[in-house]
Amino acid sequence: MSHEAILYGRIIGATRQPGADYFALHALNRAVLNRFPWDDDWPWLVRGMFALPAGHPQGTFRRQVIHFGASIKDAPENRDIWDEWLGKFEALLTQLYWWSAVVHLSTDFEPDRVFEWRPTDAAMAGLYAELPRPIGDWVRSVRTSE
Repeated sequence: MSHEAILYGRIIGATRQPGADYFALHALNRAVLNRFPWDDDWPWLVRGMFALPAGHPQGTFRRQVIHFGASIKDAPENRDIWDEWLGKFEALLTQLYWWSAVVHLSTDFEPDRVFEWRPTDAAMAGLYAELPRPIGDWVRSVRTSE
């Protein structure tokens, strides 16, 4: 018998300050995801899990909502897989320009969890530098549905 985990969420892409190329960071995020691998070792984090909205104005009024989801094989004997998956997800976050990220994780073996990432003030300042920097520092929180 096999077990399944469902995960889904969103990353809110950052914008530039008014007067600059407002949507420039969205294009950088799109380029990162377009280069993201289509194959990976389990627990998978692959390009096919992500969807990007249409540009302004049809799919992006102001903020870019990068959404993702997957049904993944779960392993009752290896609960560390979710720490590994979260590490892969955080490695992706270090390449993107974003304001917040959320992952919902539902497994057969643990209560449902919601993970949330918020950039630090210093990381946010890097978004608005003359040469913007991806977010590399954040606070991660988790809550359960127990």
